Amino acid sequence: MLFLWQSNRITIHIDGAARGNPGPASVGVVIQVAPDARPLHIGRFLGTRTNNQAEYEALLTALRELVRRQETQAPVALPPEIVIRTDSELLFSQMTGRYRIKDRQLGELAWEARKLMNRLPKVTFERIPRTENREADKVANRALDRALNLRSQA
Repeated sequence: MLFLWQSNRITIHIDGAARGNPGPASVGVVIQVAPDARPLHIGRFLGTRTNNQAEYEALLTALRELVRRQETQAPVALPPEIVIRTDSELLFSQMTGRYRIKDRQLGELAWEARKLMNRLPKVTFERIPRTENREADKVANRALDRALNLRSQA
């Protein structure tokens, strides 16, 4: 599907879900290209991860999708601003420089995210309450439920 960017910003809600810490995990991404457009939902099962790793994987999923679309939809450029909304205090604080990243695995995921962000227009982060991130949460949990049901039927 070709997106025609109808505004000067893209809003993306991200969420990671893990049942157990670590445990089976998934991501939910909701990309809103314009206020009146139908959002794109991406849900993906990850295998075993911690909740914090799942949150970072959700960010990476969103960024990879934007880079992919940017490269395949040329000459249609992305809008000048990409806003990532997350309910993860840790991810928000680490990606905005408020907290240092002490965990090696999270550091590697953050480094990969920064590499992808360098290939995109301006990326900003907003910390939102869980109640404003319900759609991404639903997408993540649907992907997790689907994967766990498939595994239990095998």
